[in-house]
Amino acid sequence: MAEALIASTAAEFAAALPGHGRLAGLDVGTKTVGLATCDAGWSYATPAETLRRTKFTADLELLKNFIVKHGIVRTPPAWAGILKGVTRDAVIELARGAGLTVLEEPLNRYDIYTADEAFFTGTASEIAPIREVDGRMVGAGRMGAVTGDLRQRFRQLVRG
Repeated sequence: MAEALIASTAAEFAAALPGHGRLAGLDVGTKTVGLATCDAGWSYATPAETLRRTKFTADLELLKNFIVKHGIVRTPPAWAGILKGVTRDAVIELARGAGLTVLEEPLNRYDIYTADEAFFTGTASEIAPIREVDGRMVGAGRMGAVTGDLRQRFRQLVRG
């Protein structure tokens, strides 16, 4: 289970850069590199959510964020400046294949704080549940049923 921080430092420069590319291994357009984690004095190992100029969340350091509220899966859309990923796309397809509604729409702090479940996706992390954000417990503070089901489906997909 992961803990995360939503940085108070907004990615002001992000509007000038495309959010779906990489430059020297870093996501371009969504990061205030270092500032997000330095906000709270956290180590670079702690995922930090960056806010866009609009105050909607984008994505975390090389991870894509999802929330679940009332059985509906939500994640920021590509136009919000996220780096689309293979794992993210696979999770969206798996969720829809399981009969879940998936909405790609901007998320704000309130959405994340009040989610029933939250999780990251990424190549290395695959699907990682989020226990708390900014010191606030997400849902029951443990992996939820939707996250667990998607994690199991993803592992079946990639491992056969």
